[in-house]
Amino acid sequence: MINPKSTKFNQFFRLFVAGLILAVTLLVGCQGQSILDAVMMPESSVEAVTTATQEINDIAETAETTTVTVTPTTPSSIQLTVWVPPQFSPYNETESAELLTGQFKSFMTQNPIVNLDIRVKAASGSGNILDTLVYASQVAPEALPSLVLLSRTDLEQAAQKGLLQPIDEISTTIDESDWYGFAQSMGIVQGTAYGLPFASDALGLVYRDASLTSSQPNWDDIEMQLDSLVFPAADQSIQATLALYLTAGGSVQDAQGQAFIDSDALVLTLTAYQQGVNSGLISPALLDLATDDQAWEYYQTNEAEGMITWASRQLQDSETFKLALVPTLGESSLTLAKGWVWCLVEQDEIEKQYAGMLIEHLVDPVFLTEWTPKSGYLPVRPSSLTAWENTITADTISQLLTSAQLRPNTSQVSAFNNGIKTAVQEILSNQSQPAESAQKAIDSLEVVE
Repeated sequence: MINPKSTKFNQFFRLFVAGLILAVTLLVGCQGQSILDAVMMPESSVEAVTTATQEINDIAETAETTTVTVTPTTPSSIQLTVWVPPQFSPYNETESAELLTGQFKSFMTQNPIVNLDIRVKAASGSGNILDTLVYASQVAPEALPSLVLLSRTDLEQAAQKGLLQPIDEISTTIDESDWYGFAQSMGIVQGTAYGLPFASDALGLVYRDASLTSSQPNWDDIEMQLDSLVFPAADQSIQATLALYLTAGGSVQDAQGQAFIDSDALVLTLTAYQQGVNSGLISPALLDLATDDQAWEYYQTNEAEGMITWASRQLQDSETFKLALVPTLGESSLTLAKGWVWCLVEQDEIEKQYAGMLIEHLVDPVFLTEWTPKSGYLPVRPSSLTAWENTITADTISQLLTSAQLRPNTSQVSAFNNGIKTAVQEILSNQSQPAESAQKAIDSLEVVE
């Protein structure tokens, strides 16, 4: 029987655990790519495990006779690992990727002791960037990145799980004036800043073969100037409907922070839909569209004139499509925005300082002014619009982002989105009247509560 107090056993056990962590670290590392002439990670997970196991055996054989003395010293080199989703990979063959690579290189030039390892992680699906972050934190903390580019949705979850380090402890950049209001909020969760904004997107009206008289149309303008309007009517997140509801003066929460449906605003929204169905502007076929991607495919296939979708769609083909703000049902412009934020993960105090410096370098106004117009996304800084070649589009984007607010997170809308989604279905299928459907949605919210 093995005595747990045996020194030899304790040494072997610690070495076994270290080896196991090493193996997992190698496996996690295989999911990404390295950058700038760095050595690529092993591609075979089997080889990684075999190598790690051999290292455990070798170390165990010499553990009894080898004593290692560690003396703290100032590091002569620092390794920073960066995780990015595919659309922001510096390995893409695009102009924006080349600019991003150049920005990474310039940081290393300014900080010669720093080596960067850039890894690309899936944005969604199995093994997505957030799941990998959670998994690594549980089984191989040493495999965690120094910084990571997260969507606002993933940032919120990562912060709640304690996976991120507050960046406002080492940087005041988030307090600068050169941010759009919604963008400044993107990196903040419950009053703490966990990152700095990098890129954004916002709901707008993408249209073609039509001439709107205003970049901010109201619903009557849409009725008169477009022959058809597309949006994903079966979308579980009800984003298009929610944007219209908010322009009508609606709110998702009451003064106490509880889920709330404004009856007047919802009736106004549903009435606009009913008018659209009656005039032929809106087709009941939209009830088959559950995602923005499905709606975009329908929009292109059916050659509809307008669609409420993410503005980045228009940036991908600005010769074919034009951009306007979401049609308003009230007096004020308003839209919903999302985005991506550079977040701090590193816990080592020295490396954390350099990771924070790198994040600031990646959101430098001069760099973003050059990079953003090439990225296919919307800016997070007003100064970035100065380099936009199409001044008409730049003016529209400026209006769009000035009126933008962060889209509510899932917990904020989950309590009432089913009720509103059902109300939209009833109106588009001509099964109910706006006031009746709105009351049903409010009643369903009360039942949930």
